[in-house]
Amino acid sequence: MQDPTTAEDAELLADRGAPADTFAEFYRRHAGPLLAWCAQRDLSAADAADVTAETFVAALYRRHQFDRTRSESGSAGAWLQQIAFNVVSRRQRTSARERAAYLRWCENKTPLTERDTAEYAALREQARETLEWVTGLVPAQQHALVGRALHGKPYAQLAAESGVSEVTVRRRVSRAIASLRRRRTSGGGA
Repeated sequence: MQDPTTAEDAELLADRGAPADTFAEFYRRHAGPLLAWCAQRDLSAADAADVTAETFVAALYRRHQFDRTRSESGSAGAWLQQIAFNVVSRRQRTSARERAAYLRWCENKTPLTERDTAEYAALREQARETLEWVTGLVPAQQHALVGRALHGKPYAQLAAESGVSEVTVRRRVSRAIASLRRRRTSGGGA
């Protein structure tokens, strides 16, 4: 292909030899005007930039579909505006659906009963106590228990992290659980 800076838009879009170079030139030509077109659609600056980016991604994937005889006025700018119009329309439909779903959810929310509130308060208190008990464990047991129960790490990984055998890690987890169980049944004592 000839120098991309002197080629027509249709040639840039049809190039199969060096599409990265030619599409980059196509982008340089049309990014500013397309961004201005998007900004005129009452989009925020961030949304206009997003729509412009999505439009060029779509144009890149569909560049071989560009037909100057079918495009309004035969220009690639009009073709890009049509793609951008479709992107904006899709975003608005999605936004409207999300807004409607949120409103439906808000209408159907069941208010909390006194019992629910009491149960949530009890759960919060249990979580606070458990955290307090876990932080009171011997550091090696705490590391093993948190790594296994909270993060789901395999015993082998915990053993490698701690520099001990898997059997030792299993014992630490077992002892930590037994310690927490004792504290729970004794009402929070050591």
